[in-house]
Amino acid sequence: MINFEAELTAYAEAVKSFRAEYDLPAEWFAGPDHVAIKCAGSSDYEATLALWLPKAAQAQYVELNGRRLASARLLEPITVGGLGRADWLEVMEPRPEKVGIDPVGVDHMEFVFTDFAAAERVLRAKGIPYEAQQNPGHEWLSILADGHEFKLTNKSLADVIAAEFASGAAKALK
Repeated sequence: MINFEAELTAYAEAVKSFRAEYDLPAEWFAGPDHVAIKCAGSSDYEATLALWLPKAAQAQYVELNGRRLASARLLEPITVGGLGRADWLEVMEPRPEKVGIDPVGVDHMEFVFTDFAAAERVLRAKGIPYEAQQNPGHEWLSILADGHEFKLTNKSLADVIAAEFASGAAKALK
């Protein structure tokens, strides 16, 4: 099991430092939408869910790319250093081909900021590498901050989950 608090503190410090170093717009970081944890494999995913489900008001999962992604709306928000509080937690099982390869622990945090054109102009002007990505539920810009990933996303996790339930893709855990 990971030391969640220690990893989250290190993550928040890395993102705050990166933001200050590159003088990134404050509106990008108006409040974290959610924190995501990547598990080592299926048994770690199950153990991590067992740890967080009692702390959740609701929880669900989808299967995507050969793995399960669970989302939990927490009873008590997670405080992420000076970045704010996140009401949602995502628990990710690794893709089957990535078991034992991907880093495990606090994987990323997402911030809702929908003006990707403006964000891309800022990132290019400052020479910050990023990757535009998408899945059926939403789009995001993935940025590495001192080895820690944060994402600007066009939809909140709550909106993605609502769409997944509407399509029949999401299954309730709680």
